[in-house]
Amino acid sequence: MVETGKILDGTVYGSMDGETWAPLSQKQNLRYSGTSDNLNVADIKDFDIAEPKEVQFVKIVADNASQGNGMSRNGKWFAARAFNLFEDITKNKNIAPTADIAYSTTEPTNEAVVARLINPSKEITITSEGGDTHIFTENGEFTFTFVDSDGNAGSATASVTWIDKDGPTADITYKLDPDKKLLILLDEISEDSYLLDSDNNKTNYIEVDSNKKVTSISYLDDNGNVYKVLDIDADGNITKVTYKNTTDQANSVDSYVTILQDGVVVSEEYLDSHKEVIPASSLTDAEKEALEGLRQATSNPLEYIFQESGDYEFKIMDKANNIAYKSIKVDYINNDTKILASDVTYSTTNLTNQSVIGTIRPYIINTDGTKNESIVMTDKDGTPTNTSTYTFEKNSMHTFYYKDALDTENWEIKHHIARVTWIDKDAPTAKIKYSTESSTKEPVTATLVNESEEIIITNNGTNREYIFTENGEFTFEFEDKAGNKGTATAKVTWINKNQGGSSGGSSTSVKKGDVNFDGKITLEDLARIKMHLIDKEVLTGNSFKAGDVNSDGRITLEDSARVKMHLIGLLEIK
Repeated sequence: MVETGKILDGTVYGSMDGETWAPLSQKQNLRYSGTSDNLNVADIKDFDIAEPKEVQFVKIVADNASQGNGMSRNGKWFAARAFNLFEDITKNKNIAPTADIAYSTTEPTNEAVVARLINPSKEITITSEGGDTHIFTENGEFTFTFVDSDGNAGSATASVTWIDKDGPTADITYKLDPDKKLLILLDEISEDSYLLDSDNNKTNYIEVDSNKKVTSISYLDDNGNVYKVLDIDADGNITKVTYKNTTDQANSVDSYVTILQDGVVVSEEYLDSHKEVIPASSLTDAEKEALEGLRQATSNPLEYIFQESGDYEFKIMDKANNIAYKSIKVDYINNDTKILASDVTYSTTNLTNQSVIGTIRPYIINTDGTKNESIVMTDKDGTPTNTSTYTFEKNSMHTFYYKDALDTENWEIKHHIARVTWIDKDAPTAKIKYSTESSTKEPVTATLVNESEEIIITNNGTNREYIFTENGEFTFEFEDKAGNKGTATAKVTWINKNQGGSSGGSSTSVKKGDVNFDGKITLEDLARIKMHLIDKEVLTGNSFKAGDVNSDGRITLEDSARVKMHLIGLLEIK
């Protein structure tokens, strides 16, 4: 059997830029007691670095390696299951500690972002407010500060720039089509946005330039996949249409592209999945015909024509999930020679615990080409009010009334109903569940449950569990998406460490640091603690107890650091 190569002579190099390398440690004449597939613990090789050196990249080179049977030096390649890199902090006690920062999300969002301190270079004590987490409700910076056991101070700054709570904006343009019907156009869109249907499903993706001019429109299927893209020039003309190949023919073709001039196809291309051109000569006539069948006309999603009186709503959403509404009402009067139209916008359309202001813009349009008269706001009886705004203090409807200023008989009073459904001024609530409510000498876990709505916990490191090692109280603080704050207090009075045993039978012995209960503390335990710290895994029950190495009721960076110190022999966890 051919063995995997092993290092016989090796060098470890370090670099700050990944290009210039310097040797850090060398070993020669390494020997192994086991085979490649059955190595012993004694076969683990350490490459110690005599003098500490700061590097960002590490390279391991086999100057000579075994390959094939025996230890013959006939190759320079090797394989390994794992490399463990450790920093010996006893070498230089004056080196300042460092740490990294992880974020709950780095994508555009209109919700809070949690920043968490992770990967400390050594055992640290955090001195900044809030422990190892900080919650950003708006863009900004926060500096975590900490010290090591020798008093060396370190810091790490979290910076968040992707919280976006401002919804996209757009204008409505009114035009008459050749049949004297009113056409409305959504334009001056402030940012790249999705168009939504009445059920908030994404139907199109609109890209705009810095001048708020549309540069492309993507059409989405029911699964959110793009099946057609229009490229649009500065004058609003379609210059290219890309069709996703959704036929069962010409499988080598990923997309079919047509180039247009003045609305007429002047050329076409066939592209593979890498956007490389496929020669037309490689396709059969039947395949070409099938692809050309994709050229079905679709309406412009940014336009709507009122064939008769009625209302219509544009709904757009930006990448941070902020939604904006454009509600339009149209009335044809005087045998369709006059049109009264209006659109309503809102001060905010995000979930909010503040008041919302609705504003109406009414218009009057004469289809016979005569000058448009003025329009006035009124009450339902036609009395002028001169107000075009309404403040919503709660979710409700409000009716705006308006008429042609020349209408002295109140014959044609029109109305437009504005609706607000996104005000939330109710504080969120939650309950507490305990791991036991019977007398015990073991720690008691209090868990936040039964939230009245989606919340984010703003203390306790955003964890919904708190472990009591002795009787006391702890108050969870949390906030809903609208910014309303709530609390729930856990109180434990039944811990009795002097009793003969815990209620309900004998307690399970938990070894600190052994999160996976395999009887030893390993790198896997350290990895699971780190995953808990960045919310990729939630440790509960005895796993949480084992991860809470210092028994302070939480799993923090200090617990992670203690396990790391144990693994490199600098601290014994009992």
